[in-house]
Amino acid sequence: MSARGFGASPTRADLSAAHASIVLAAACLVLILSTACSPANAVTWAKVNGKSAPVTFSIGDDIVLTLDCAAEGNTVRMTFALDLNGDGKYQEGEPVDTTATLVDQDQDADPTPRLIAVPFHVNPSTPPGPYVGHFVDDDGSVLDLTATVLPAKYPQSISGKALGEDGKPVPTTLVWVRNPDNNDEVASNWVGPDGSFTVEVPAGTFKVHTETFNGVDSLPRLVTVRSGESVTGITFVVRSGVLISGTVKDSSDAPVAYALLQAEGNGLKRQVQSFVDGTYSFAVPPGDYSVSLLAVQDPGTVVVTVAEGQPARNTDFVLDGTGRMEGKVTLASGGFDPTTIVRISAGSSVFEVSASDQGGAYALAAAPGDYKLVPVLANATAEPADRTATVAAGKVASGLDFVLTSKPTVVPGDLDGNGQVTIADTTVALRIAVGLRNATPQELAAGDINQNGKVDVADVTRILRKAVGLEA
Repeated sequence: MSARGFGASPTRADLSAAHASIVLAAACLVLILSTACSPANAVTWAKVNGKSAPVTFSIGDDIVLTLDCAAEGNTVRMTFALDLNGDGKYQEGEPVDTTATLVDQDQDADPTPRLIAVPFHVNPSTPPGPYVGHFVDDDGSVLDLTATVLPAKYPQSISGKALGEDGKPVPTTLVWVRNPDNNDEVASNWVGPDGSFTVEVPAGTFKVHTETFNGVDSLPRLVTVRSGESVTGITFVVRSGVLISGTVKDSSDAPVAYALLQAEGNGLKRQVQSFVDGTYSFAVPPGDYSVSLLAVQDPGTVVVTVAEGQPARNTDFVLDGTGRMEGKVTLASGGFDPTTIVRISAGSSVFEVSASDQGGAYALAAAPGDYKLVPVLANATAEPADRTATVAAGKVASGLDFVLTSKPTVVPGDLDGNGQVTIADTTVALRIAVGLRNATPQELAAGDINQNGKVDVADVTRILRKAVGLEA
């Protein structure tokens, strides 16, 4: 907090991936302002907007902080930090949102000696949640105040899941919503214990990603929210490791979006795509890695070394002469499945990209040429089964869309779909095998035990054995 607003002081600690997520989720919706000092201390009280505890304010509010000091003209140094333990006590090392120097009779809005009043604007750079305001007077007296900052309210929202690489929730994970043009903060909120999150936002297009205390941020998503809309199904993988990061740009310094990059070393391979601003990042264990571009004519390779706590930043690439292919993979039942991938091949080269962006969107920056595209999702068939795309330099091949339909779930041998394999199933299978009836899709899926595309006598034998308990 500073006179110019939360997060505006030049000494504000950077709420980066190493600091942002230290706070309990904003489950408490009331700001409590209370003192934890002895009555003998000179800094003895503070109020927000003239009110004592409890007081509520939100991101976007304009507030006035008023407090006393030991003597006329004294200086009070304020630190506004996330409350890691929720105990209302400031501790060195806790992530600091704002620092400010408050001087009686200087830029003080209260002319009364020994009283200081300072206006603040609560910027979106301050995540919601509990904080500690730590005040130190010139005479050495100390006052700690606890505060809970509430998220701003909007009629639109973005919601989804943020889970670790093991599929489990990661404690103290923060979802950031930023302006994609300048990376300025727009809104934020905390991920719940089950990995779910909801962030209320203004209408617009945003860069959305996560940050954690002992991890690194997830790969960002570009999310567009229309007026009154609630966008759902946005997923993040909260990655752990040391960052390798940089940008992909062309020779005119313009960002190249959706380039596919690979880091290889230490017995592993990781692939990511560049964001719309050309930035990318890997999270890897410490070691030596070769970083290169895929699906391009001149891949280029950069060898980097990362050590614990020492990321390899500014690992940049210049990429010219590419085009792009893009489309959506949606479900026939509605929505999309974020685990869908699109397998893209050119000759013997095969690349895979995720169709997990908003609405099931996917894209790949690639060298000019002809490509075959096939969507892949467990237990689903695609319409069409595949597509071909011709990529030209500087052009976008768009509309490469697919619709996925779930395959019927069947128990092998259960032709009547009652969940059990009985003599009745054997009878149906036999009639199909000898040509007395045609198989329905469900019957074919369940009755074709040997997977040769038909129900035959060999299948009937297997089904009979299952029905009488001779085969599982």
